[in-house]
This record gives sequence, structure tokens and C-alpha cells, in this order.
Amino acid sequence: MIKKIEGCERVYCTKIGDRPAAELKKLGIEPVIYEGPISEIKL
Repeated sequence: MIKKIEGCERVYCTKIGDRPAAELKKLGIEPVIYEGPISEIKL
């Protein structure tokens, strides 16, 4: 899984646990909690 998101700056999700969020942060990836359809995310 980590290989697939390698190089990402942030990951959008509807919910994430404390431990997975901490692991992402160690890799320099910001977990973003998003409420709403993924198709509405504008970068």
C-alpha cells in the first residue's frame, strides 16, 4: 500500500485511525479527513 502512495503530499479519506494517520505523517503525507463525494475534491 505504501508504494502506491509514495510521493503523495496528502491522502483524502472519510476516516482514519490515530495509528495509520501517524504512520502517514512519518512519511511526510498529510491525511485529510473529507466529508462529501470524492469527485468534489478540487486541488
